[in-house]
Amino acid sequence: MRGARILGLLALLCSGLPVSAQELAEIGNLTCSLAEQSGSPDSEAGIGQARDMLCTFKPAARGAEETYTGTLQSAGDERPFDRGVLMWTVRGPASTEIQPGLLQQSFAVDAAAAANKVAPLVGEKTPIVLQAAKKEMQQVPDADSAKPTTVIISIVLKLKSSPA
Repeated sequence: MRGARILGLLALLCSGLPVSAQELAEIGNLTCSLAEQSGSPDSEAGIGQARDMLCTFKPAARGAEETYTGTLQSAGDERPFDRGVLMWTVRGPASTEIQPGLLQQSFAVDAAAAANKVAPLVGEKTPIVLQAAKKEMQQVPDADSAKPTTVIISIVLKLKSSPA
C-alpha cells in the first residue's frame, strides 16, 4: 500500500516536469522540403530569415501520413539548408494518440537545452518535441570556430491534408 502511494506521488511530481525532462517516445518522423530562399544568398547575417516548407509526417506505428505547410524561422548561416530538406524525429509522451492535426501548432527552440547540444523544438500546445534527425542539423561548432552557425528559432505547422 505504501509503495502505491509513493508511485502515485512520483507520477504526480513527474507530470509537472518540463517536456525536455520527461521520458519521450518516438511517435514518428517529419520531413520538410524548404521553398527557395528569397533575397540574395549573401544577405545581412541571416538574422530572422523565414522559409516556407511543405512537410510530411509519418507516424512510427499506426496512423495516417499527413501533409503540413509551414514556416521556419532561423538565424545564422544557411548552409545546412542548402539541400532543401530537413528531417526531425517526432517525440512525445508514450501515451500520445496519433490524431489528425497532431503537429498543427508552433514549435520553439527549447531554451533549457545544454549549450553544447542542438536544442530540440518544443510544441506550444502539446508536449510534442521535434529532434533533429539529420547529421547536418545536429552539428554544433567547436568554440574555436569563427564561422556562424544556423539556429532554427521556431517553426509553425498547419495541416494541409490527412486521409483520416
